[in-house]
Amino acid sequence: ITVVGKSKLARFFCVFRIMSIGISDLVIKVGNMKTFRDLVSHNLRVLFVGLNPSPVGIEKGHYHQGKLGKRFWIRLKRFDILKNYQEGKEDESLLKKGYGITDLVKRPTRTANLLTTRDFYEGTIELQQKLLNYKPKIVCFIYKKAAEEFFRRKISGSGRIDAGQYNTIMFLLPNMYAKKSEVEVKMKELKMLLS
Repeated sequence: ITVVGKSKLARFFCVFRIMSIGISDLVIKVGNMKTFRDLVSHNLRVLFVGLNPSPVGIEKGHYHQGKLGKRFWIRLKRFDILKNYQEGKEDESLLKKGYGITDLVKRPTRTANLLTTRDFYEGTIELQQKLLNYKPKIVCFIYKKAAEEFFRRKISGSGRIDAGQYNTIMFLLPNMYAKKSEVEVKMKELKMLLS
């Protein structure tokens, strides 16, 4: 859902609309494909970028409802980046905090191996356009594959990424099976950037 305007009032009305029309509004049909609507607004504090929707998430009507996706929400909750949420509908509380969420590729697949070079190319162009239009302060990649495809290069480790031409902070979360010590350090770093 796109919010036009920068005010807190505009964000409030967008969040109110999401909550009042129900979860099916997060799932849209593009041609024969069901995918997620972007949850974005201008000047977000952070835009979380996943790889692509999972069929499980599409079926449940909310972002990141598969096994790995749920780990993403758990991390945000554990480090108090996300508060006041409804279990299984965490995405609905993002805009209230000035956070947004999208996917690099909008085509749902059971595994990332089913995504094509064309999917990544088109997704990268679309994400570049979103960054220019919405100007988030931080872009946080949830998965390394999404960051590597977007930047078209290998990325070692997690944390801040050289943003190159982009006038924003780029950040990569630790992988979902990272050591607890790495997760602690990087999630605290993200929390500090958000404060």
